[in-house]
Amino acid sequence: MKYRSVLNGLGKILAFSATFYLFPVAVSLIYKEYAALPGFLTACGASAFLGGVMLFFSRGARKIRHREALVIVGLCWLLISLFGALPAVIGGYIPSFADSFFETVSGFTTTGATILTDFDLPKSIHFWRAFTHWLGGMGILVFMLAVLPTRGGDGFQLMKFESPGPQAGKLVSKIRRTAMILYLLYFVLTIAEFVFLICGGIPVYDSVILSMSTAGTGGFTSTAASVAEYGSVYADIVITVFMFIFSVNFSLYYLLLIGNVKSVLKDEELRFYVLFILSCILIITLDNTFRVAEYGKNFFTALHYSSFTVISTSSTTGFVITDYGQWSNLSQCLIMLVMIVGSMAGSTGGGLKASRALILLKSSCRDTAKFLRPNAVYTMKMNGKPLSENVVSEVKNFFFVAVALAIISCLVLSFDAACDFTTSVTAFLTCFNNVGPGLSKLIPPTGSFAALSAFSKVYLSLVMLIGRLEIFPVFLLLVPKTWEKRY
Repeated sequence: MKYRSVLNGLGKILAFSATFYLFPVAVSLIYKEYAALPGFLTACGASAFLGGVMLFFSRGARKIRHREALVIVGLCWLLISLFGALPAVIGGYIPSFADSFFETVSGFTTTGATILTDFDLPKSIHFWRAFTHWLGGMGILVFMLAVLPTRGGDGFQLMKFESPGPQAGKLVSKIRRTAMILYLLYFVLTIAEFVFLICGGIPVYDSVILSMSTAGTGGFTSTAASVAEYGSVYADIVITVFMFIFSVNFSLYYLLLIGNVKSVLKDEELRFYVLFILSCILIITLDNTFRVAEYGKNFFTALHYSSFTVISTSSTTGFVITDYGQWSNLSQCLIMLVMIVGSMAGSTGGGLKASRALILLKSSCRDTAKFLRPNAVYTMKMNGKPLSENVVSEVKNFFFVAVALAIISCLVLSFDAACDFTTSVTAFLTCFNNVGPGLSKLIPPTGSFAALSAFSKVYLSLVMLIGRLEIFPVFLLLVPKTWEKRY
Protein backbone atom coordinates (compact mmCIF):
# COMPACT_ATOMS: atom_id res chain seq x y z
CA MET A 1 0.00 0.00 0.00
CA LYS A 2 1.36 3.41 -1.00
CA TYR A 3 -0.14 5.55 1.74
CA ARG A 4 1.02 8.79 0.20
CA SER A 5 -0.87 7.99 -3.02
CA VAL A 6 -4.02 7.29 -0.98
CA LEU A 7 -3.67 10.57 0.93
CA ASN A 8 -3.09 12.44 -2.31
CA GLY A 9 -6.16 10.96 -3.97
CA LEU A 10 -8.38 11.58 -0.95
CA GLY A 11 -7.01 15.12 -0.58
CA LYS A 12 -7.91 16.00 -4.17
CA ILE A 13 -11.41 14.57 -3.79
CA LEU A 14 -12.15 16.31 -0.48
CA ALA A 15 -10.76 19.64 -1.69
CA PHE A 16 -12.86 19.36 -4.84
CA SER A 17 -15.99 18.25 -2.95
CA ALA A 18 -15.85 21.48 -0.93
CA THR A 19 -17.24 23.22 -4.04
CA PHE A 20 -20.44 21.12 -3.79
CA TYR A 21 -21.63 23.19 -0.82
CA LEU A 22 -21.54 26.43 -2.81
CA PHE A 23 -24.73 25.39 -4.63
CA PRO A 24 -26.94 25.06 -1.52
CA VAL A 25 -25.28 28.23 -0.19
CA ALA A 26 -26.57 30.03 -3.31
CA VAL A 27 -30.05 28.57 -2.72
CA SER A 28 -29.93 29.77 0.91
CA LEU A 29 -29.10 33.28 -0.27
CA ILE A 30 -31.82 33.27 -2.96
CA TYR A 31 -34.52 32.27 -0.47
CA LYS A 32 -32.98 34.31 2.39
CA GLU A 33 -32.50 31.23 4.58
CA TYR A 34 -29.56 32.67 6.45
CA ALA A 35 -29.90 30.25 9.39
CA ALA A 36 -28.86 27.38 7.09
CA LEU A 37 -25.64 29.11 5.92
CA PRO A 38 -23.37 28.20 8.90
CA GLY A 39 -23.93 24.48 8.33
CA PHE A 40 -23.04 24.58 4.64
CA LEU A 41 -20.07 26.91 5.15
CA THR A 42 -18.72 24.75 7.99
CA ALA A 43 -18.94 21.61 5.86
CA CYS A 44 -17.30 23.45 2.96
CA GLY A 45 -14.46 24.77 5.11
CA ALA A 46 -13.86 21.47 6.92
CA SER A 47 -13.76 19.51 3.66
CA ALA A 48 -11.39 22.01 2.02
CA PHE A 49 -9.14 22.15 5.11
CA LEU A 50 -8.79 18.38 5.51
CA GLY A 51 -8.26 18.00 1.76
CA GLY A 52 -5.53 20.66 1.85
CA VAL A 53 -3.78 18.98 4.81
CA MET A 54 -3.83 15.63 2.99
CA LEU A 55 -2.40 17.19 -0.17
CA PHE A 56 0.35 18.92 1.85
CA PHE A 57 1.53 15.69 3.48
CA SER A 58 1.26 13.66 0.25
CA ARG A 59 3.56 15.74 -1.96
CA GLY A 60 5.50 13.58 -4.41
CA ALA A 61 2.87 10.83 -4.39
CA ARG A 62 3.25 8.04 -6.93
CA LYS A 63 0.78 6.77 -9.48
CA ILE A 64 -2.43 5.22 -8.11
CA ARG A 65 -2.55 1.47 -8.52
CA HIS A 66 -5.24 -1.17 -8.10
CA ARG A 67 -5.17 -1.43 -4.32
CA GLU A 68 -4.85 2.31 -3.71
CA ALA A 69 -7.82 2.94 -6.02
CA LEU A 70 -9.99 0.50 -4.04
CA VAL A 71 -9.12 2.21 -0.75
CA ILE A 72 -9.60 5.74 -2.14
CA VAL A 73 -13.04 4.95 -3.56
CA GLY A 74 -14.23 3.29 -0.36
CA LEU A 75 -12.90 5.99 1.99
CA CYS A 76 -13.86 9.00 -0.10
CA TRP A 77 -17.55 8.05 -0.19
CA LEU A 78 -17.50 7.55 3.58
CA LEU A 79 -15.74 10.86 4.26
CA ILE A 80 -17.91 12.87 1.86
CA SER A 81 -21.02 11.43 3.53
CA LEU A 82 -19.69 12.40 6.98
CA PHE A 83 -19.07 15.99 5.88
CA GLY A 84 -22.37 16.07 3.98
CA ALA A 85 -24.25 15.27 7.19
CA LEU A 86 -22.98 18.43 8.93
CA PRO A 87 -25.33 21.09 7.43
CA ALA A 88 -28.53 19.47 8.75
CA VAL A 89 -26.97 18.78 12.17
CA ILE A 90 -25.40 22.23 12.65
CA GLY A 91 -28.62 23.90 11.51
CA GLY A 92 -30.62 21.78 13.98
CA TYR A 93 -32.88 20.45 11.23
CA ILE A 94 -31.85 16.86 11.96
CA PRO A 95 -30.41 16.98 15.50
CA SER A 96 -29.15 13.38 15.58
CA PHE A 97 -25.89 12.84 13.68
CA ALA A 98 -26.82 9.17 13.08
CA ASP A 99 -30.06 10.32 11.41
CA SER A 100 -28.29 12.98 9.35
CA PHE A 101 -25.57 10.53 8.31
CA PHE A 102 -28.25 8.04 7.22
CA GLU A 103 -30.03 10.75 5.21
CA THR A 104 -26.80 11.92 3.55
CA VAL A 105 -25.59 8.42 2.69
CA SER A 106 -29.05 7.71 1.31
CA GLY A 107 -28.63 10.82 -0.83
CA PHE A 108 -25.15 10.16 -2.21
CA THR A 109 -25.85 6.47 -2.82
CA THR A 110 -29.11 7.48 -4.56
CA THR A 111 -31.11 5.21 -2.25
CA GLY A 112 -33.78 7.70 -1.25
CA ALA A 113 -34.61 6.09 2.10
CA THR A 114 -35.41 8.83 4.61
CA ILE A 115 -35.69 9.29 8.37
CA LEU A 116 -37.79 12.44 7.94
CA THR A 117 -41.30 12.57 9.30
CA ASP A 118 -41.56 16.36 9.15
CA PHE A 119 -40.71 17.76 5.71
CA ASP A 120 -41.04 21.38 6.80
CA LEU A 121 -37.37 22.15 6.17
CA PRO A 122 -35.59 25.06 4.44
CA LYS A 123 -35.51 24.88 0.67
CA SER A 124 -31.70 24.82 0.76
CA ILE A 125 -31.76 21.62 2.84
CA HIS A 126 -34.19 19.94 0.43
CA PHE A 127 -32.02 21.16 -2.45
CA TRP A 128 -28.92 19.65 -0.81
CA ARG A 129 -30.74 16.32 -0.36
CA ALA A 130 -31.67 16.21 -4.06
CA PHE A 131 -28.25 17.51 -5.12
CA THR A 132 -26.55 14.61 -3.34
CA HIS A 133 -28.67 12.33 -5.54
CA TRP A 134 -27.52 14.12 -8.67
CA LEU A 135 -23.85 14.00 -7.65
CA GLY A 136 -23.98 10.38 -6.55
CA GLY A 137 -25.97 9.15 -9.54
CA MET A 138 -23.24 9.33 -12.16
CA GLY A 139 -20.54 9.19 -9.50
CA ILE A 140 -18.64 11.75 -7.46
CA LEU A 141 -15.30 10.65 -8.89
CA VAL A 142 -16.62 10.64 -12.46
CA PHE A 143 -17.68 14.27 -11.90
CA MET A 144 -14.22 15.11 -10.61
CA LEU A 145 -12.55 13.34 -13.54
CA ALA A 146 -14.73 15.34 -15.95
CA VAL A 147 -13.42 18.71 -14.70
CA LEU A 148 -9.93 17.94 -13.33
CA PRO A 149 -6.94 16.49 -15.19
CA THR A 150 -5.53 13.17 -13.97
CA ARG A 151 -2.23 11.41 -14.40
CA GLY A 152 -1.72 8.30 -16.48
CA GLY A 153 -4.17 5.55 -15.65
CA ASP A 154 -5.23 7.08 -12.31
CA GLY A 155 -8.59 8.14 -13.69
CA PHE A 156 -9.52 4.75 -15.08
CA GLN A 157 -8.52 2.96 -11.87
CA LEU A 158 -10.83 5.23 -9.83
CA MET A 159 -13.69 5.15 -12.33
CA LYS A 160 -13.52 1.36 -12.60
CA PHE A 161 -14.36 0.85 -8.92
CA GLU A 162 -17.03 3.56 -8.74
CA SER A 163 -18.93 2.70 -11.92
CA PRO A 164 -21.78 0.21 -11.43
CA GLY A 165 -21.83 -3.11 -13.25
CA PRO A 166 -19.62 -6.13 -13.89
CA GLN A 167 -17.32 -4.23 -16.28
CA ALA A 168 -16.21 -0.61 -16.59
CA GLY A 169 -15.06 0.66 -19.92
CA LYS A 170 -14.12 3.76 -21.82
CA LEU A 171 -16.36 5.36 -24.44
CA VAL A 172 -13.32 7.00 -25.97
CA SER A 173 -9.58 6.52 -25.56
CA LYS A 174 -9.09 9.22 -22.92
CA ILE A 175 -10.74 8.69 -19.55
CA ARG A 176 -11.29 12.43 -18.94
CA ARG A 177 -13.14 12.76 -22.25
CA THR A 178 -15.23 9.70 -21.33
CA ALA A 179 -16.18 11.32 -18.03
CA MET A 180 -17.01 14.60 -19.80
CA ILE A 181 -19.25 12.82 -22.33
CA LEU A 182 -21.07 10.95 -19.56
CA TYR A 183 -21.72 14.08 -17.52
CA LEU A 184 -22.74 16.11 -20.57
CA LEU A 185 -25.36 13.49 -21.42
CA TYR A 186 -26.38 13.39 -17.77
CA PHE A 187 -26.74 17.17 -17.56
CA VAL A 188 -28.67 17.50 -20.83
CA LEU A 189 -31.15 14.78 -19.86
CA THR A 190 -31.65 16.40 -16.43
CA ILE A 191 -32.40 19.76 -18.06
CA ALA A 192 -34.77 18.06 -20.52
CA GLU A 193 -36.83 16.57 -17.68
CA PHE A 194 -36.85 19.92 -15.89
CA VAL A 195 -38.28 21.62 -18.99
CA PHE A 196 -40.96 18.95 -19.45
CA LEU A 197 -42.05 19.26 -15.81
CA ILE A 198 -42.21 23.05 -16.03
CA CYS A 199 -44.40 22.72 -19.11
CA GLY A 200 -46.74 20.50 -17.08
CA GLY A 201 -47.32 23.18 -14.46
CA ILE A 202 -45.00 21.83 -11.76
CA PRO A 203 -43.41 24.73 -9.79
CA VAL A 204 -39.82 25.64 -10.74
CA TYR A 205 -38.28 24.69 -7.40
CA ASP A 206 -40.14 21.36 -7.29
CA SER A 207 -39.13 20.66 -10.90
CA VAL A 208 -35.47 21.13 -9.96
CA ILE A 209 -35.80 18.74 -7.02
CA LEU A 210 -37.69 16.11 -9.04
CA SER A 211 -35.30 16.34 -12.00
CA MET A 212 -32.17 15.89 -9.89
CA SER A 213 -33.75 13.03 -7.93
CA THR A 214 -34.90 11.29 -11.11
CA ALA A 215 -31.54 11.75 -12.84
CA GLY A 216 -29.71 10.23 -9.88
CA THR A 217 -32.45 7.58 -9.59
CA GLY A 218 -32.69 8.60 -5.94
CA GLY A 219 -36.24 9.48 -4.97
CA PHE A 220 -35.95 12.39 -2.53
CA THR A 221 -38.71 14.98 -2.78
CA SER A 222 -39.62 18.01 -0.70
CA THR A 223 -42.96 16.48 0.39
CA ALA A 224 -43.95 13.46 2.49
CA ALA A 225 -46.32 12.21 -0.23
CA SER A 226 -43.52 11.91 -2.84
CA VAL A 227 -44.75 12.38 -6.43
CA ALA A 228 -48.35 11.67 -5.37
CA GLU A 229 -48.35 15.20 -3.91
CA TYR A 230 -48.85 16.74 -7.37
CA GLY A 231 -51.77 14.56 -8.50
CA SER A 232 -50.70 15.04 -12.11
CA VAL A 233 -50.93 12.20 -14.62
CA TYR A 234 -48.75 14.26 -16.98
CA ALA A 235 -45.98 14.57 -14.35
CA ASP A 236 -46.27 10.84 -13.59
CA ILE A 237 -45.78 9.99 -17.29
CA VAL A 238 -42.82 12.38 -17.70
CA ILE A 239 -41.11 11.05 -14.58
CA THR A 240 -41.80 7.43 -15.62
CA VAL A 241 -40.17 8.01 -19.02
CA PHE A 242 -37.10 9.68 -17.52
CA MET A 243 -36.74 7.07 -14.77
CA PHE A 244 -36.48 4.49 -17.55
CA ILE A 245 -34.04 6.67 -19.52
CA PHE A 246 -31.71 7.01 -16.54
CA SER A 247 -31.89 3.27 -15.82
CA VAL A 248 -30.38 2.45 -19.23
CA ASN A 249 -26.64 2.10 -19.84
CA PHE A 250 -25.35 5.56 -20.84
CA SER A 251 -22.90 4.07 -23.34
CA LEU A 252 -25.93 3.15 -25.47
CA TYR A 253 -26.87 6.83 -25.72
CA TYR A 254 -23.35 7.56 -26.92
CA LEU A 255 -23.73 4.88 -29.58
CA LEU A 256 -26.99 6.51 -30.66
CA LEU A 257 -25.27 9.90 -30.90
CA ILE A 258 -22.58 8.55 -33.21
CA GLY A 259 -25.22 6.80 -35.33
CA ASN A 260 -24.57 3.20 -34.28
CA VAL A 261 -28.26 2.33 -33.87
CA LYS A 262 -27.73 -1.30 -34.90
CA SER A 263 -25.50 -2.03 -31.88
CA VAL A 264 -28.07 -0.49 -29.54
CA LEU A 265 -30.92 -2.59 -30.91
CA LYS A 266 -28.82 -5.75 -30.68
CA ASP A 267 -27.68 -5.11 -27.10
CA GLU A 268 -28.67 -8.22 -25.13
CA GLU A 269 -28.79 -6.52 -21.75
CA LEU A 270 -31.18 -3.86 -23.07
CA ARG A 271 -33.42 -6.50 -24.64
CA PHE A 272 -33.47 -8.54 -21.43
CA TYR A 273 -34.12 -5.47 -19.28
CA VAL A 274 -37.01 -4.18 -21.42
CA LEU A 275 -38.60 -7.64 -21.68
CA PHE A 276 -38.28 -8.16 -17.92
CA ILE A 277 -39.89 -4.88 -16.83
CA LEU A 278 -42.63 -5.08 -19.50
CA SER A 279 -43.52 -8.60 -18.32
CA CYS A 280 -43.70 -7.43 -14.70
CA ILE A 281 -45.80 -4.39 -15.64
CA LEU A 282 -48.28 -6.55 -17.58
CA ILE A 283 -48.67 -9.17 -14.82
CA ILE A 284 -49.03 -6.57 -12.04
CA THR A 285 -51.44 -4.49 -14.12
CA LEU A 286 -53.71 -7.48 -14.76
CA ASP A 287 -53.48 -8.47 -11.09
CA ASN A 288 -54.28 -4.95 -9.86
CA THR A 289 -57.13 -4.46 -12.34
CA PHE A 290 -59.22 -7.08 -10.55
CA ARG A 291 -57.79 -7.05 -7.01
CA VAL A 292 -57.33 -3.37 -6.10
CA ALA A 293 -60.74 -1.87 -5.46
CA GLU A 294 -59.65 1.79 -5.72
CA TYR A 295 -58.63 1.25 -9.37
CA GLY A 296 -62.26 0.42 -10.16
CA LYS A 297 -61.39 -2.55 -12.39
CA ASN A 298 -60.05 -0.03 -14.89
CA PHE A 299 -57.15 -1.50 -16.88
CA PHE A 300 -55.62 1.88 -17.78
CA THR A 301 -55.76 3.16 -14.19
CA ALA A 302 -54.02 -0.02 -13.03
CA LEU A 303 -51.52 0.34 -15.88
CA HIS A 304 -50.74 3.91 -14.80
CA TYR A 305 -49.91 2.94 -11.20
CA SER A 306 -48.26 -0.37 -12.08
CA SER A 307 -45.93 1.00 -14.77
CA PHE A 308 -44.85 3.93 -12.58
CA THR A 309 -44.16 1.65 -9.60
CA VAL A 310 -42.32 -1.04 -11.57
CA ILE A 311 -40.07 1.44 -13.39
CA SER A 312 -39.53 3.43 -10.19
CA THR A 313 -38.40 0.20 -8.50
CA SER A 314 -36.38 -1.23 -11.42
CA SER A 315 -34.53 2.05 -11.89
CA THR A 316 -34.14 2.08 -8.07
CA THR A 317 -35.49 5.64 -7.97
CA GLY A 318 -38.08 4.91 -5.33
CA PHE A 319 -40.71 7.55 -6.15
CA VAL A 320 -44.17 6.61 -4.93
CA ILE A 321 -47.66 7.51 -6.24
CA THR A 322 -49.58 4.67 -4.56
CA ASP A 323 -49.21 2.46 -1.51
CA TYR A 324 -48.14 -0.79 -3.19
CA GLY A 325 -47.87 -2.33 0.27
CA GLN A 326 -51.63 -2.86 -0.12
CA TRP A 327 -51.25 -4.84 -3.36
CA SER A 328 -51.60 -8.63 -3.53
CA ASN A 329 -48.79 -11.00 -2.51
CA LEU A 330 -48.14 -11.77 -6.18
CA SER A 331 -47.61 -8.11 -7.06
CA GLN A 332 -45.46 -7.48 -3.97
CA CYS A 333 -43.27 -10.50 -4.76
CA LEU A 334 -42.74 -9.22 -8.29
CA ILE A 335 -41.86 -5.77 -6.92
CA MET A 336 -39.24 -7.43 -4.68
CA LEU A 337 -37.86 -9.33 -7.69
CA VAL A 338 -37.66 -6.09 -9.68
CA MET A 339 -35.94 -4.47 -6.67
CA ILE A 340 -33.28 -7.19 -6.64
CA VAL A 341 -32.56 -7.17 -10.40
CA GLY A 342 -32.48 -3.38 -10.55
CA SER A 343 -31.34 -1.37 -13.56
CA MET A 344 -28.76 -1.79 -16.33
CA ALA A 345 -25.01 -1.65 -15.79
CA GLY A 346 -23.52 1.75 -16.61
CA SER A 347 -26.71 3.58 -15.58
CA THR A 348 -27.34 5.68 -12.49
CA GLY A 349 -29.51 2.93 -11.00
CA GLY A 350 -28.64 0.24 -8.46
CA GLY A 351 -29.52 -3.39 -7.84
CA LEU A 352 -27.89 -6.59 -9.02
CA LYS A 353 -27.93 -5.16 -12.59
CA ALA A 354 -29.65 -6.71 -15.59
CA SER A 355 -26.31 -7.77 -17.10
CA ARG A 356 -25.42 -9.83 -14.02
CA ALA A 357 -28.90 -11.39 -13.95
CA LEU A 358 -28.53 -12.31 -17.64
CA ILE A 359 -25.05 -13.78 -17.09
CA LEU A 360 -26.32 -15.83 -14.14
CA LEU A 361 -29.23 -17.08 -16.28
CA LYS A 362 -26.92 -18.03 -19.15
CA SER A 363 -24.50 -19.70 -16.76
CA SER A 364 -27.32 -21.76 -15.21
CA CYS A 365 -28.50 -22.85 -18.66
CA ARG A 366 -24.96 -23.82 -19.65
CA ASP A 367 -24.34 -25.79 -16.46
CA THR A 368 -27.68 -27.60 -16.90
CA ALA A 369 -26.77 -28.49 -20.49
CA LYS A 370 -23.43 -29.91 -19.31
CA PHE A 371 -25.29 -32.47 -17.21
CA LEU A 372 -26.96 -33.75 -20.37
CA ARG A 373 -23.84 -33.57 -22.55
CA PRO A 374 -20.78 -33.54 -20.26
CA ASN A 375 -18.25 -33.76 -23.11
CA ALA A 376 -19.70 -30.90 -25.14
CA VAL A 377 -17.98 -27.50 -25.24
CA TYR A 378 -20.25 -24.52 -24.52
CA THR A 379 -19.19 -20.91 -25.12
CA MET A 380 -21.15 -18.22 -23.33
CA LYS A 381 -21.59 -15.04 -25.35
CA MET A 382 -22.82 -11.52 -24.65
CA ASN A 383 -23.60 -9.28 -27.63
CA GLY A 384 -21.92 -11.79 -29.93
CA LYS A 385 -18.64 -11.78 -27.99
CA PRO A 386 -17.42 -14.68 -25.82
CA LEU A 387 -17.70 -14.08 -22.09
CA SER A 388 -14.49 -14.78 -20.23
CA GLU A 389 -14.69 -17.22 -17.34
CA ASN A 390 -13.22 -14.47 -15.12
CA VAL A 391 -16.29 -12.28 -15.71
CA VAL A 392 -18.66 -15.21 -15.05
CA SER A 393 -16.75 -16.09 -11.89
CA GLU A 394 -16.83 -12.46 -10.68
CA VAL A 395 -20.61 -12.30 -11.19
CA LYS A 396 -21.16 -15.56 -9.28
CA ASN A 397 -18.86 -14.35 -6.50
CA PHE A 398 -20.74 -11.03 -6.31
CA PHE A 399 -24.07 -12.84 -6.06
CA PHE A 400 -22.80 -15.22 -3.36
CA VAL A 401 -21.38 -12.39 -1.25
CA ALA A 402 -24.61 -10.39 -1.67
CA VAL A 403 -26.70 -13.35 -0.45
CA ALA A 404 -24.32 -13.90 2.49
CA LEU A 405 -24.53 -10.21 3.38
CA ALA A 406 -28.33 -10.41 3.24
CA ILE A 407 -28.38 -13.27 5.77
CA ILE A 408 -25.91 -11.50 8.08
CA SER A 409 -27.83 -8.21 7.83
CA CYS A 410 -31.13 -9.85 8.75
CA LEU A 411 -29.44 -11.32 11.83
CA VAL A 412 -27.88 -7.96 12.77
CA LEU A 413 -31.15 -6.05 12.29
CA SER A 414 -33.02 -8.63 14.36
CA PHE A 415 -31.32 -7.16 17.46
CA ASP A 416 -33.41 -4.02 16.89
CA ALA A 417 -36.60 -4.55 18.88
CA ALA A 418 -38.55 -2.51 16.31
CA CYS A 419 -37.65 -4.84 13.42
CA ASP A 420 -39.72 -7.89 12.59
CA PHE A 421 -38.59 -10.39 9.92
CA THR A 422 -40.32 -8.62 7.02
CA THR A 423 -38.86 -5.27 8.06
CA SER A 424 -35.35 -6.73 8.34
CA VAL A 425 -35.50 -8.36 4.90
CA THR A 426 -37.07 -5.47 3.02
CA ALA A 427 -34.93 -2.86 4.80
CA PHE A 428 -31.80 -4.70 3.68
CA LEU A 429 -33.05 -5.19 0.11
CA THR A 430 -34.13 -1.58 -0.34
CA CYS A 431 -30.89 -0.20 1.15
CA PHE A 432 -28.45 -2.62 -0.50
CA ASN A 433 -30.09 -2.19 -3.90
CA ASN A 434 -30.33 1.60 -3.36
CA VAL A 435 -34.11 1.65 -3.94
CA GLY A 436 -35.41 3.56 -0.89
CA PRO A 437 -39.02 2.71 0.05
CA GLY A 438 -39.61 -0.20 2.39
CA LEU A 439 -42.26 -2.89 2.17
CA SER A 440 -43.48 -3.63 5.69
CA LYS A 441 -45.87 -2.24 8.31
CA LEU A 442 -43.01 -0.43 10.10
CA ILE A 443 -41.46 0.92 6.89
CA PRO A 444 -44.23 1.14 4.28
CA PRO A 445 -43.62 2.50 0.74
CA THR A 446 -44.73 5.95 1.87
CA GLY A 447 -43.10 5.73 5.30
CA SER A 448 -39.83 6.60 7.04
CA PHE A 449 -36.97 4.74 8.72
CA ALA A 450 -37.26 7.01 11.80
CA ALA A 451 -38.55 4.21 14.05
CA LEU A 452 -35.32 2.21 13.75
CA SER A 453 -32.57 2.46 16.37
CA ALA A 454 -29.45 4.58 15.84
CA PHE A 455 -27.40 1.37 15.47
CA SER A 456 -29.72 0.05 12.72
CA LYS A 457 -29.55 3.37 10.88
CA VAL A 458 -25.74 3.44 10.95
CA TYR A 459 -25.59 -0.21 9.88
CA LEU A 460 -28.02 0.37 7.01
CA SER A 461 -25.97 3.43 6.01
CA LEU A 462 -22.98 1.14 5.55
CA VAL A 463 -25.19 -1.31 3.64
CA MET A 464 -26.17 1.51 1.27
CA LEU A 465 -22.49 2.35 0.68
CA ILE A 466 -21.67 -1.32 0.13
CA GLY A 467 -24.51 -1.61 -2.39
CA ARG A 468 -23.59 1.57 -4.27
CA LEU A 469 -19.90 0.67 -4.54
CA GLU A 470 -20.78 -2.97 -5.27
CA ILE A 471 -19.38 -4.56 -2.14
CA PHE A 472 -15.65 -4.95 -2.58
CA PRO A 473 -14.27 -1.36 -2.25
CA VAL A 474 -15.94 -1.19 1.19
CA PHE A 475 -15.30 -4.80 2.26
CA LEU A 476 -11.60 -4.61 1.48
CA LEU A 477 -11.19 -1.68 3.89
CA LEU A 478 -11.76 -4.26 6.65
CA VAL A 479 -9.13 -6.71 5.35
CA PRO A 480 -5.74 -6.24 7.11
CA LYS A 481 -3.82 -7.36 4.01
CA THR A 482 -5.22 -4.36 2.13
CA TRP A 483 -3.18 -2.04 4.35
CA GLU A 484 0.14 -3.86 4.07
CA LYS A 485 2.93 -1.61 2.85
CA ARG A 486 4.51 -4.15 0.50
CA TYR A 487 2.91 -5.55 -2.58
